[in-house]
Amino acid sequence: MRKTLFLCLALALIAGISMGQTAGQHRGMYIGVSNTGFGTSAVGEFTAQGQWNIYPTGHAAWPHWGNMWHGTQDVDNQSVLTYALIGTIGTVSPASYAFIQWDPLLPGVLNTLWQTPWSGTMFPANVTNVTLNSNGDLVGFCSSYNQVVLYDRYNNPNSVWKGTTLQTTVGINGGLGGFDWDKLNGGYYLANSRSGSTSPIQNLVQVSADLATSTMVASISNSNVQVNVGGGILENGDWIGSSFTSFLYNEVKAGSGQWTTGPSSTFGTLSDVTPERYSAAKRGYYGSLVSVSGSVQHHTIGYFDATTTPHTVTTLVAAGPLPNVPGTAWIMEAMALYDRDLCTVRTGKGTWDLNIKPDPGGSLGGLGYVVAASLAGGKPAAVLPDGREIFLLPDVISVATVLGPFPPFLTKNIGLLDTFGVATAKLDFSSLGTAANGNVVHFCGLIQDPNHPTGIGWVLEPWAFVIDVLP
Repeated sequence: MRKTLFLCLALALIAGISMGQTAGQHRGMYIGVSNTGFGTSAVGEFTAQGQWNIYPTGHAAWPHWGNMWHGTQDVDNQSVLTYALIGTIGTVSPASYAFIQWDPLLPGVLNTLWQTPWSGTMFPANVTNVTLNSNGDLVGFCSSYNQVVLYDRYNNPNSVWKGTTLQTTVGINGGLGGFDWDKLNGGYYLANSRSGSTSPIQNLVQVSADLATSTMVASISNSNVQVNVGGGILENGDWIGSSFTSFLYNEVKAGSGQWTTGPSSTFGTLSDVTPERYSAAKRGYYGSLVSVSGSVQHHTIGYFDATTTPHTVTTLVAAGPLPNVPGTAWIMEAMALYDRDLCTVRTGKGTWDLNIKPDPGGSLGGLGYVVAASLAGGKPAAVLPDGREIFLLPDVISVATVLGPFPPFLTKNIGLLDTFGVATAKLDFSSLGTAANGNVVHFCGLIQDPNHPTGIGWVLEPWAFVIDVLP
């Protein structure tokens, strides 16, 4: 009890509040816009100030094209990984299919992660959603091959994707309804999407981190329950899905095994959703809402308070056409940016970097940080006086790591952010071999700020790291 109390007090004393850590407050959202004509698309940002910065195909910030129906924050907590079609715009087929890093701060394409010539047999083909696992690998669902596809960013000399067929039937448009790493428990959740048939089947599937096992969480055949192009898991375990019907949203409450709909929508169609920060003071999510005025699509971003029943919606910008794109453009991805402030990426067979980057703008540069670990879990969270939550269930490892390094397994977990607001802790499980593979280590942490009345202004997001030492 004394150790548990010490940990909670130590963390709480250095907790404050700052932008992006309160309910309904984001630091910008990545926006992906669908094809409005052959060979066109757009990417961009909905800023924290409620402005649209949208860059259509052919703009210097977005020279590519393709249906931008997915994206995920990369391990640098700045760039967004998404796919792109490369080649002459308006041709029957593009020259290449690629996954690229798009940087909203440039703005523009930062790097090409992978590229292959376009062909009818390319693998993967139609990837409907992507996420990162705790190795930093890019993982998605390919509906053309009906497989989970993984791009190993460390141990991949031939630059190829690995495909895995799940034991559980996913359903039509697999992954389009959401595909995400569970940052509290490890593993994945994925949903299918909008079949358009009179008897659609809407599924939610849980998949193990090694992709070896999968379980149907919820399944229903009901024309009212059709997810659109996105979904995600909230911090309490509820799965929230967008909606392709007249109902405002779809959800599977944690432990219920049942799909339900929200109320009838008075805002328009919910195109995509993204959960807000787990550390925020409430539980909610953001959604892109689309309505039609004549032949023109009107868009807004809404904040959904999931602590109310039904979920209360606050619109963050007045509905209207998107700038710089034709009026029929459709937001297919709306993802809160800069929320991967704590994550892991493989650096060797048994080693990983634990990246700490709370603000790509560098506003927290030079401040102190502490990252603690737990084998006990991420919940229940410790609730701070301002309502924010620290998702780390204390155990003896937590007590040890909040006081200092835990060599050889965790080092550099306490220190100062550099002038750019970045730090890197180190993980080393080489001495365990493969014996501990599959075990989950839970991480969470804080950034100190002596200029803040309470001591610090940032609580890092929880991160579930699954041990995966290569033989």
